[in-house]
Amino acid sequence: MLIKSVSIRLKKVNWYYFLIVLYSVWLLTILRRDLEGTDDFNVFYHSGKRLLNKENIYAEPHYLGLKYYYSVFFSMLMAFLQKVDITSAKTFWFIINFTAMLRLVFLINNYVLINTKNRNLLLLILLLLTGKIVLFNFTTNQVTILLTWLIIEAYNLLKKGWLTSAILLLCLGINIKILPIIVIPFFLIISHSKLKIIMISIMGLLFLIYLPALYIGWNYNNTLIVNWFHTINPISQTHILQISEGELLDIAAMGTKYLSSEMVANEPQINIISLSIKQLFFVTNILRILVFSSILWIAIKLKKPVNGIQHHFIILAAIMASIPLCFPHQRIYSFLFFLPVLAIIITLLNELGNTFQKMLFVLLILISGLLLWVDFVGTEIVDFYNLYRLTTIGMLFMLFYFIHLVLTSQNKGESS
Repeated sequence: MLIKSVSIRLKKVNWYYFLIVLYSVWLLTILRRDLEGTDDFNVFYHSGKRLLNKENIYAEPHYLGLKYYYSVFFSMLMAFLQKVDITSAKTFWFIINFTAMLRLVFLINNYVLINTKNRNLLLLILLLLTGKIVLFNFTTNQVTILLTWLIIEAYNLLKKGWLTSAILLLCLGINIKILPIIVIPFFLIISHSKLKIIMISIMGLLFLIYLPALYIGWNYNNTLIVNWFHTINPISQTHILQISEGELLDIAAMGTKYLSSEMVANEPQINIISLSIKQLFFVTNILRILVFSSILWIAIKLKKPVNGIQHHFIILAAIMASIPLCFPHQRIYSFLFFLPVLAIIITLLNELGNTFQKMLFVLLILISGLLLWVDFVGTEIVDFYNLYRLTTIGMLFMLFYFIHLVLTSQNKGESS
Protein backbone atom coordinates (compact mmCIF):
# COMPACT_ATOMS: atom_id res chain seq x y z
CA MET A 1 0.00 0.00 0.00
CA LEU A 2 2.85 2.35 0.93
CA ILE A 3 4.75 1.54 -2.30
CA LYS A 4 1.62 2.17 -4.35
CA SER A 5 1.05 5.50 -2.59
CA VAL A 6 4.66 6.60 -3.22
CA SER A 7 4.37 5.52 -6.86
CA ILE A 8 1.23 7.61 -7.35
CA ARG A 9 2.90 10.66 -5.78
CA LEU A 10 5.99 10.26 -7.97
CA LYS A 11 3.81 10.20 -11.07
CA LYS A 12 2.31 13.52 -10.01
CA VAL A 13 5.72 15.19 -9.75
CA ASN A 14 6.49 17.58 -12.61
CA TRP A 15 9.93 16.18 -13.38
CA TYR A 16 10.68 18.86 -15.97
CA TYR A 17 10.51 21.68 -13.41
CA PHE A 18 12.23 19.48 -10.84
CA LEU A 19 15.17 19.16 -13.26
CA ILE A 20 15.18 22.92 -13.83
CA VAL A 21 15.31 23.54 -10.07
CA LEU A 22 18.19 21.06 -9.66
CA TYR A 23 20.02 22.65 -12.57
CA SER A 24 19.51 26.10 -11.07
CA VAL A 25 20.91 24.91 -7.75
CA TRP A 26 23.96 23.47 -9.54
CA LEU A 27 24.52 26.75 -11.39
CA LEU A 28 24.29 28.67 -8.12
CA THR A 29 26.97 26.44 -6.60
CA ILE A 30 29.34 27.68 -9.31
CA LEU A 31 29.07 31.25 -8.02
CA ARG A 32 31.80 30.74 -5.40
CA ARG A 33 34.22 29.42 -8.05
CA ASP A 34 32.99 32.16 -10.37
CA LEU A 35 34.25 34.90 -8.05
CA GLU A 36 37.63 33.41 -7.25
CA GLY A 37 40.90 33.97 -9.08
CA THR A 38 41.59 35.70 -12.38
CA ASP A 39 39.49 35.00 -15.45
CA ASP A 40 38.26 36.64 -18.65
CA PHE A 41 36.00 39.03 -16.75
CA ASN A 42 39.11 40.56 -15.18
CA VAL A 43 40.23 41.37 -18.74
CA PHE A 44 36.83 42.92 -19.54
CA TYR A 45 36.80 44.88 -16.30
CA HIS A 46 40.39 46.07 -16.75
CA SER A 47 39.55 47.33 -20.27
CA GLY A 48 36.98 49.64 -18.68
CA LYS A 49 39.66 51.05 -16.41
CA ARG A 50 41.99 51.60 -19.37
CA LEU A 51 39.15 53.23 -21.31
CA LEU A 52 38.66 55.78 -18.53
CA ASN A 53 42.40 56.49 -18.72
CA LYS A 54 42.12 57.11 -22.50
CA GLU A 55 44.51 54.23 -23.30
CA ASN A 56 44.47 52.02 -26.38
CA ILE A 57 42.58 49.06 -24.88
CA TYR A 58 43.71 46.78 -27.74
CA ALA A 59 47.44 47.49 -27.34
CA GLU A 60 49.99 46.46 -24.74
CA PRO A 61 50.32 46.33 -21.83
CA HIS A 62 47.56 43.71 -21.73
CA TYR A 63 46.12 42.65 -18.39
CA LEU A 64 48.36 39.75 -17.26
CA GLY A 65 49.30 39.33 -20.93
CA LEU A 66 45.68 38.61 -21.94
CA LYS A 67 44.53 40.68 -24.92
CA TYR A 68 41.11 42.34 -25.01
CA TYR A 69 39.20 41.31 -28.19
CA TYR A 70 35.77 42.81 -27.62
CA SER A 71 34.05 46.02 -28.67
CA VAL A 72 34.49 49.59 -27.48
CA PHE A 73 30.82 49.57 -26.44
CA PHE A 74 31.35 46.52 -24.22
CA SER A 75 34.41 48.18 -22.70
CA MET A 76 32.28 51.27 -22.04
CA LEU A 77 29.84 49.09 -20.08
CA MET A 78 32.81 47.81 -18.10
CA ALA A 79 33.85 51.42 -17.47
CA PHE A 80 30.45 52.04 -15.85
CA LEU A 81 31.16 49.09 -13.52
CA GLN A 82 34.36 50.72 -12.21
CA LYS A 83 32.22 52.31 -9.50
CA VAL A 84 31.89 48.90 -7.85
CA ASP A 85 34.56 46.40 -6.84
CA ILE A 86 35.47 43.44 -9.08
CA THR A 87 33.67 40.91 -6.86
CA SER A 88 30.38 42.82 -7.06
CA ALA A 89 30.84 43.24 -10.82
CA LYS A 90 31.40 39.49 -11.21
CA THR A 91 28.29 38.76 -9.15
CA PHE A 92 26.25 40.99 -11.44
CA TRP A 93 27.75 39.26 -14.48
CA PHE A 94 26.92 35.86 -12.98
CA ILE A 95 23.26 36.87 -12.56
CA ILE A 96 23.11 37.86 -16.24
CA ASN A 97 24.64 34.55 -17.37
CA PHE A 98 22.52 32.53 -14.92
CA THR A 99 19.32 34.09 -16.27
CA ALA A 100 20.43 33.70 -19.90
CA MET A 101 21.32 30.03 -19.34
CA LEU A 102 17.94 29.18 -17.83
CA ARG A 103 16.19 31.02 -20.67
CA LEU A 104 18.25 28.99 -23.14
CA VAL A 105 17.05 25.75 -21.54
CA PHE A 106 13.42 26.88 -21.84
CA LEU A 107 13.89 27.90 -25.50
CA ILE A 108 15.54 24.59 -26.40
CA ASN A 109 12.70 22.77 -24.67
CA ASN A 110 10.09 24.75 -26.61
CA TYR A 111 11.75 24.32 -30.01
CA VAL A 112 13.14 20.79 -29.73
CA LEU A 113 12.16 18.68 -26.74
CA ILE A 114 8.61 19.62 -25.82
CA ASN A 115 6.71 17.12 -28.00
CA THR A 116 9.14 14.22 -27.75
CA LYS A 117 8.88 10.97 -25.89
CA ASN A 118 11.07 10.79 -22.77
CA ARG A 119 11.41 14.59 -22.75
CA ASN A 120 12.68 14.77 -19.18
CA LEU A 121 15.28 12.07 -19.76
CA LEU A 122 16.45 13.82 -22.94
CA LEU A 123 16.73 17.11 -21.06
CA LEU A 124 18.83 15.42 -18.39
CA ILE A 125 21.13 13.92 -21.05
CA LEU A 126 21.47 17.31 -22.75
CA LEU A 127 22.33 19.05 -19.48
CA LEU A 128 24.95 16.37 -18.74
CA LEU A 129 26.48 16.58 -22.22
CA THR A 130 26.83 20.36 -22.03
CA GLY A 131 27.67 20.54 -18.31
CA LYS A 132 31.44 20.73 -18.82
CA ILE A 133 31.08 23.53 -21.37
CA VAL A 134 28.58 25.45 -19.24
CA LEU A 135 30.84 25.12 -16.18
CA PHE A 136 33.82 26.40 -18.16
CA ASN A 137 31.77 29.39 -19.35
CA PHE A 138 30.89 30.32 -15.79
CA THR A 139 34.33 29.73 -14.27
CA THR A 140 36.01 31.78 -17.01
CA ASN A 141 33.21 34.39 -16.98
CA GLN A 142 32.98 34.35 -20.76
CA VAL A 143 30.34 35.98 -23.02
CA THR A 144 29.32 32.80 -24.89
CA ILE A 145 26.21 32.09 -22.79
CA LEU A 146 24.97 35.62 -23.47
CA LEU A 147 25.73 35.36 -27.20
CA THR A 148 24.05 31.95 -27.54
CA TRP A 149 20.94 33.29 -25.84
CA LEU A 150 20.92 36.46 -27.97
CA ILE A 151 21.00 34.40 -31.20
CA ILE A 152 18.23 31.97 -30.21
CA GLU A 153 16.11 34.69 -28.62
CA ALA A 154 16.48 36.78 -31.77
CA TYR A 155 15.27 33.81 -33.82
CA ASN A 156 12.38 33.34 -31.38
CA LEU A 157 11.35 37.00 -31.75
CA LEU A 158 11.70 36.85 -35.53
CA LYS A 159 9.38 33.84 -35.68
CA LYS A 160 6.86 35.74 -33.56
CA GLY A 161 6.96 38.68 -35.97
CA TRP A 162 8.94 41.06 -33.74
CA LEU A 163 11.51 41.77 -36.42
CA THR A 164 12.97 45.00 -35.07
CA SER A 165 13.54 43.57 -31.58
CA ALA A 166 15.07 40.42 -33.10
CA ILE A 167 17.58 42.31 -35.23
CA LEU A 168 18.53 44.73 -32.44
CA LEU A 169 19.25 41.79 -30.12
CA LEU A 170 21.43 40.26 -32.81
CA CYS A 171 23.21 43.58 -33.34
CA LEU A 172 24.00 43.72 -29.63
CA GLY A 173 25.58 40.27 -29.84
CA ILE A 174 27.57 41.18 -32.96
CA ASN A 175 28.86 44.34 -31.32
CA ILE A 176 30.02 42.55 -28.19
CA LYS A 177 31.77 39.82 -30.15
CA ILE A 178 31.55 39.55 -33.93
CA LEU A 179 30.52 35.85 -33.95
CA PRO A 180 26.70 36.25 -34.34
CA ILE A 181 27.18 38.12 -37.63
CA ILE A 182 27.04 34.75 -39.38
CA VAL A 183 23.30 34.58 -38.57
CA ILE A 184 22.32 37.79 -40.42
CA PRO A 185 22.29 36.22 -43.94
CA PHE A 186 20.09 33.40 -42.62
CA PHE A 187 17.61 35.88 -41.16
CA LEU A 188 17.54 37.63 -44.53
CA ILE A 189 16.69 34.36 -46.29
CA ILE A 190 13.86 33.30 -43.97
CA SER A 191 12.26 36.74 -43.63
CA HIS A 192 9.96 38.50 -46.09
CA SER A 193 11.20 41.93 -44.90
CA LYS A 194 14.71 41.73 -46.28
CA LEU A 195 15.18 45.47 -46.84
CA LYS A 196 13.95 46.21 -43.33
CA ILE A 197 16.44 43.73 -41.84
CA ILE A 198 19.30 45.29 -43.81
CA MET A 199 18.36 48.81 -42.73
CA ILE A 200 17.83 47.92 -39.05
CA SER A 201 21.07 45.92 -39.01
CA ILE A 202 23.13 48.77 -40.45
CA MET A 203 21.57 51.40 -38.19
CA GLY A 204 21.76 49.17 -35.10
CA LEU A 205 25.42 48.27 -35.63
CA LEU A 206 26.45 51.86 -36.42
CA PHE A 207 24.58 53.10 -33.37
CA LEU A 208 26.39 50.66 -31.05
CA ILE A 209 29.76 51.32 -32.69
CA TYR A 210 29.53 55.09 -32.34
CA LEU A 211 27.52 55.36 -29.12
CA PRO A 212 30.70 55.31 -26.96
CA ALA A 213 31.79 58.54 -28.70
CA LEU A 214 29.21 60.40 -26.58
CA TYR A 215 31.08 59.15 -23.51
CA ILE A 216 34.74 59.04 -24.55
CA GLY A 217 34.91 61.50 -27.45
CA TRP A 218 34.72 61.12 -31.25
CA ASN A 219 38.44 60.93 -32.08
CA TYR A 220 39.32 58.51 -29.28
CA ASN A 221 36.39 56.27 -30.24
CA ASN A 222 37.44 56.26 -33.91
CA THR A 223 41.00 55.31 -32.99
CA LEU A 224 39.74 52.41 -30.90
CA ILE A 225 37.37 51.24 -33.67
CA VAL A 226 40.27 50.99 -36.13
CA ASN A 227 42.32 49.02 -33.60
CA TRP A 228 39.34 46.76 -32.84
CA PHE A 229 38.85 45.93 -36.52
CA HIS A 230 42.55 45.04 -36.82
CA THR A 231 42.24 42.87 -33.72
CA ILE A 232 39.28 40.82 -34.99
CA ASN A 233 40.40 40.57 -38.63
CA PRO A 234 39.95 36.81 -39.31
CA ILE A 235 42.51 36.70 -42.14
CA SER A 236 45.33 38.36 -40.22
CA GLN A 237 48.47 36.29 -39.72
CA THR A 238 47.75 36.15 -35.97
CA HIS A 239 44.50 34.31 -36.63
CA ILE A 240 45.91 32.00 -39.31
CA LEU A 241 49.00 30.92 -37.41
CA GLN A 242 47.61 30.68 -33.87
CA ILE A 243 50.73 30.29 -31.73
CA SER A 244 50.47 33.09 -29.17
CA GLU A 245 48.06 31.14 -26.91
CA GLY A 246 47.64 27.45 -26.16
CA GLU A 247 44.47 25.34 -25.98
CA LEU A 248 42.68 27.12 -28.84
CA LEU A 249 40.25 24.70 -30.47
CA ASP A 250 39.01 26.16 -33.76
CA ILE A 251 39.94 24.79 -37.20
CA ALA A 252 42.77 27.29 -37.66
CA ALA A 253 44.24 26.30 -34.28
CA MET A 254 43.99 22.62 -35.24
CA GLY A 255 45.73 23.35 -38.54
CA THR A 256 48.48 25.27 -36.75
CA LYS A 257 49.02 22.38 -34.35
CA TYR A 258 49.21 19.59 -36.92
CA LEU A 259 50.42 21.33 -40.09
CA SER A 260 52.93 23.93 -38.88
CA SER A 261 56.36 23.64 -37.32
CA GLU A 262 55.77 26.80 -35.30
CA MET A 263 55.63 26.25 -31.54
CA VAL A 264 52.33 27.02 -29.84
CA ALA A 265 52.80 28.88 -26.55
CA ASN A 266 53.16 26.54 -23.55
CA GLU A 267 52.57 23.41 -25.66
CA PRO A 268 54.90 20.69 -27.02
CA GLN A 269 55.21 20.33 -30.78
CA ILE A 270 53.26 17.53 -32.50
CA ASN A 271 53.05 18.68 -36.12
CA ILE A 272 52.77 16.05 -38.88
CA ILE A 273 54.08 18.28 -41.68
CA SER A 274 55.39 21.85 -41.93
CA LEU A 275 53.36 24.12 -44.18
CA SER A 276 54.09 27.75 -44.95
CA ILE A 277 51.62 30.40 -43.75
CA LYS A 278 50.12 30.65 -47.25
CA GLN A 279 49.67 26.89 -47.47
CA LEU A 280 48.19 26.79 -43.97
CA PHE A 281 45.81 29.59 -44.89
CA PHE A 282 44.70 27.61 -47.94
CA VAL A 283 44.13 24.35 -46.03
CA THR A 284 42.33 26.10 -43.16
CA ASN A 285 39.95 27.84 -45.52
CA ILE A 286 39.28 24.65 -47.48
CA LEU A 287 38.08 23.11 -44.21
CA ARG A 288 35.97 26.18 -43.47
CA ILE A 289 34.45 26.02 -46.95
CA LEU A 290 33.67 22.34 -46.35
CA VAL A 291 31.81 23.26 -43.15
CA PHE A 292 29.85 26.07 -44.79
CA SER A 293 29.10 23.91 -47.84
CA SER A 294 27.60 21.22 -45.61
CA ILE A 295 25.39 23.85 -43.96
CA LEU A 296 24.35 25.16 -47.36
CA TRP A 297 23.53 21.59 -48.35
CA ILE A 298 21.20 21.05 -45.40
CA ALA A 299 19.60 24.45 -46.01
CA ILE A 300 18.84 23.44 -49.61
CA LYS A 301 17.62 19.94 -48.82
CA LEU A 302 15.56 20.71 -45.72
CA LYS A 303 12.14 22.11 -46.63
CA LYS A 304 9.86 21.09 -43.77
CA PRO A 305 9.94 20.15 -40.06
CA VAL A 306 11.73 16.97 -39.00
CA ASN A 307 9.96 15.10 -36.22
CA GLY A 308 8.14 18.30 -35.26
CA ILE A 309 11.29 20.44 -35.12
CA GLN A 310 11.13 23.54 -37.34
CA HIS A 311 13.43 23.16 -40.33
CA HIS A 312 14.55 26.78 -39.93
CA PHE A 313 15.60 26.06 -36.34
CA ILE A 314 17.57 23.01 -37.52
CA ILE A 315 19.41 25.16 -40.08
CA LEU A 316 20.07 27.80 -37.42
CA ALA A 317 21.51 25.07 -35.18
CA ALA A 318 23.93 24.04 -37.93
CA ILE A 319 24.98 27.66 -38.52
CA MET A 320 25.60 28.19 -34.80
CA ALA A 321 27.70 25.01 -34.63
CA SER A 322 30.00 26.41 -37.33
CA ILE A 323 30.97 29.36 -35.10
CA PRO A 324 33.45 27.63 -32.74
CA LEU A 325 34.89 25.68 -35.68
CA CYS A 326 35.33 28.42 -38.28
CA PHE A 327 35.98 31.61 -36.34
CA PRO A 328 39.53 32.04 -35.01
CA HIS A 329 40.62 32.14 -31.38
CA GLN A 330 37.96 29.78 -29.97
CA ARG A 331 38.20 27.73 -26.79
CA ILE A 332 36.11 24.99 -25.18
CA TYR A 333 33.54 27.52 -23.91
CA SER A 334 32.64 28.42 -27.52
CA PHE A 335 31.24 24.94 -28.11
CA LEU A 336 28.15 26.02 -26.17
CA PHE A 337 27.00 27.09 -29.64
CA PHE A 338 26.52 23.35 -30.26
CA LEU A 339 23.70 23.29 -27.67
CA PRO A 340 20.84 23.25 -30.25
CA VAL A 341 22.67 20.65 -32.38
CA LEU A 342 23.13 18.30 -29.44
CA ALA A 343 19.48 18.76 -28.42
CA ILE A 344 18.28 17.90 -31.92
CA ILE A 345 20.61 14.89 -32.20
CA ILE A 346 19.44 13.23 -28.98
CA THR A 347 15.82 13.95 -29.89
CA LEU A 348 16.08 12.37 -33.34
CA LEU A 349 18.02 9.39 -31.99
CA ASN A 350 15.35 8.87 -29.35
CA GLU A 351 12.54 9.02 -31.91
CA LEU A 352 14.02 7.64 -35.12
CA GLY A 353 17.62 6.54 -34.57
CA ASN A 354 18.94 3.02 -35.05
CA THR A 355 21.59 1.26 -32.96
CA PHE A 356 24.47 2.12 -35.32
CA GLN A 357 23.57 5.84 -35.28
CA LYS A 358 23.45 5.82 -31.48
CA MET A 359 26.80 4.04 -31.21
CA LEU A 360 28.35 6.54 -33.61
CA PHE A 361 27.03 9.41 -31.48
CA VAL A 362 28.55 7.86 -28.36
CA LEU A 363 31.88 7.52 -30.19
CA LEU A 364 31.81 11.21 -31.16
CA ILE A 365 31.06 12.14 -27.55
CA LEU A 366 34.12 10.16 -26.47
CA ILE A 367 36.35 11.75 -29.11
CA SER A 368 35.07 15.23 -28.24
CA GLY A 369 35.63 14.72 -24.53
CA LEU A 370 32.31 16.33 -23.61
CA LEU A 371 32.04 14.25 -20.44
CA LEU A 372 35.69 14.57 -19.41
CA TRP A 373 35.57 17.04 -16.53
CA VAL A 374 38.81 18.00 -14.80
CA ASP A 375 37.08 17.35 -11.47
CA PHE A 376 36.54 13.70 -12.41
CA VAL A 377 39.36 12.64 -14.75
CA GLY A 378 42.14 15.05 -13.76
CA THR A 379 44.02 17.69 -15.72
CA GLU A 380 46.33 15.28 -17.60
CA ILE A 381 43.54 13.69 -19.66
CA VAL A 382 41.86 17.04 -20.36
CA ASP A 383 45.22 18.57 -21.34
CA PHE A 384 45.79 15.60 -23.68
CA TYR A 385 42.49 16.30 -25.43
CA ASN A 386 43.34 20.00 -25.73
CA LEU A 387 46.89 19.34 -26.94
CA TYR A 388 45.78 17.04 -29.77
CA ARG A 389 42.71 19.19 -30.55
CA LEU A 390 40.49 16.10 -30.15
CA THR A 391 37.52 18.28 -29.20
CA THR A 392 37.91 20.13 -32.51
CA ILE A 393 38.10 16.87 -34.48
CA GLY A 394 35.19 15.31 -32.60
CA MET A 395 32.91 18.34 -32.91
CA LEU A 396 33.76 18.80 -36.59
CA PHE A 397 32.57 15.29 -37.28
CA MET A 398 29.65 15.87 -34.89
CA LEU A 399 28.41 18.63 -37.21
CA PHE A 400 28.68 16.37 -40.28
CA TYR A 401 26.98 13.57 -38.34
CA PHE A 402 24.18 15.97 -37.36
CA ILE A 403 23.56 16.95 -40.98
CA HIS A 404 23.50 13.31 -42.10
CA LEU A 405 21.17 12.36 -39.23
CA VAL A 406 18.72 15.17 -39.97
CA LEU A 407 18.51 14.36 -43.69
CA THR A 408 18.19 10.63 -42.95
CA SER A 409 15.44 11.33 -40.42
CA GLN A 410 13.65 13.55 -42.94
CA ASN A 411 13.69 10.78 -45.54
CA LYS A 412 12.54 8.23 -42.96
CA GLY A 413 9.67 10.50 -41.95
CA GLU A 414 8.61 10.98 -45.56
CA SER A 415 8.64 7.26 -46.29
CA SER A 416 6.68 6.26 -43.17
